[in-house]
Amino acid sequence: MCFLISTPQVSQADVFRLLPRDRDAIQVRVDLIQQAQHEIDCAYYAADTGRVPAAILALLIEAAQRGVRVRLLVDGLMSRLPIGLHRALQAHGVEIHVYRPPENLCPLSLNQRMHDKLLIVDRHHLVVGSRNLQDAHFGQRSPQFIDCDAYIKGPTAAWAAAYYQWLWNHGHVQSMASVNVVGQTITRLLPATDSVWKVAWQNAHGDADYLHLLQASLNALEQQGFVQQHTGHCWSNGCDPHVDLEFVHESDTSKSQRDLQRRLLSLIHNAQHSILIQTPYPVFAQLDLQTIFDARQRNVRVVICTNSLASTDRLSTYSAFENTKDILLAAGVEIYEMPGPHHLHNKAVIIDDAISVVGSYNFDERSAHLNMEVSVIAYDAATAMQLRRIIESQMTGAHRVFSTPRLLDPRACDASRARHWKMHFGRLLAPAIRSLL
Repeated sequence: MCFLISTPQVSQADVFRLLPRDRDAIQVRVDLIQQAQHEIDCAYYAADTGRVPAAILALLIEAAQRGVRVRLLVDGLMSRLPIGLHRALQAHGVEIHVYRPPENLCPLSLNQRMHDKLLIVDRHHLVVGSRNLQDAHFGQRSPQFIDCDAYIKGPTAAWAAAYYQWLWNHGHVQSMASVNVVGQTITRLLPATDSVWKVAWQNAHGDADYLHLLQASLNALEQQGFVQQHTGHCWSNGCDPHVDLEFVHESDTSKSQRDLQRRLLSLIHNAQHSILIQTPYPVFAQLDLQTIFDARQRNVRVVICTNSLASTDRLSTYSAFENTKDILLAAGVEIYEMPGPHHLHNKAVIIDDAISVVGSYNFDERSAHLNMEVSVIAYDAATAMQLRRIIESQMTGAHRVFSTPRLLDPRACDASRARHWKMHFGRLLAPAIRSLL
């Protein structure tokens, strides 16, 4: 067990800018990488060979070639980057490591994942939020994920860099070259990205092939007008430079401390008027539920915004949520579900319209007890109101839930009849696998 000392890390001199638009989310990454002078640290739960991630990888290689230290950390099970691409990146200056590669079939280790989404540049700029490094998280594939990131400039980025350094040096992190034959075999067998260039990636055999595909991806996005290169844009322009921020992370990989869950529940416990939770996968842990019920006992308004049966991309978690809906509704919790076909993926909390949280944390059992997670808390009423407007926009067309759908009435929901029946079957299985959802 390895620990990172975790103390409240609150800065009063940060720029904070929310990034709900897909185009801004990719452009800020392009600009920061091209403007980097010393080091770039990236951590992503899911990364693949879609055009957006491939374009980002092309830019990382360019940065490494001009002398910037570039490190990329991806989850060992959710990454879909070919082993040959790992070698090509390493050969061209990008240090790429994996977190907990599947070197054995131990269920515990397979389920402990790194769920972070971070880009840190020169220890002074930070992009954090809910977007994975995949096309669907940047509006380049349908159905797409509805997300929100935040750009931060200031001391909070240095806190994030310290956390990244600790994680990078951890024993669970290693290069693909050092992964054993079991891990490498499983990695090769993992399903490849379903994209227009899937066959080209499968047929790539050397550095030249991989570099060509990376550059072609960047060129395609630029020709499409989705990104611009060398803009020189400063993302802190027009933003309040004095937002109080707190960077929250896990302090041990065994999750014995449950730092992020405890911090978020502390905010909910201290709420005086209102709590808004936006989460795509609300499989609330028992402690989460009790804290929410306590808030309702204090007459605090609690609103949960989440996916519907028609919009969720994880039917198993939605089935588990169905099993707790009635007790939440009975406690007076308001539940709103967004329509399909796109998937809500944003993770956000607003307390008393004065405190806001964005990051990787889902209110589910995995985020509470298994996955590494990061979030940023902003103590600023204007930011909270801006986040509320973003959430309201993302939930356009959402319907309020007043009861769970009846078993024999699939017309009660907007999803197909088959999906309705699968959901009810999943409700029977959910208690047995709840801790993994």
